[in-house]
Amino acid sequence: MCTCYVTSLTQVSGLSSERIEPGTRFNWEYRMLGVKLHGTGSVVEFEENRTFGIRMDGSIPVTEHYIFAPVGGGTELCAEITHEMPGKVLVDDRQQHSCRKA
Repeated sequence: MCTCYVTSLTQVSGLSSERIEPGTRFNWEYRMLGVKLHGTGSVVEFEENRTFGIRMDGSIPVTEHYIFAPVGGGTELCAEITHEMPGKVLVDDRQQHSCRKA
């Protein structure tokens, strides 16, 4: 799994399978404001060239869902990301934020 699109994601390791598919598990490491955060994740949805979804637990619980669609000679990417702020690490209250990019 590649960390090049999420620059604060510093490492993905321990893939449970060489092939990315639903159920594939992994470890992740993220650096936010100089604080190292980590946890485990799993692929919850995968259809090659169409959808990719993961759930990550640990310091920052995150659910990410990506949809790829052919448009003209390229690809449109839609992303839906939901996360909880890491409470005691960065803020006093736990918060949930959602964003959708197209």
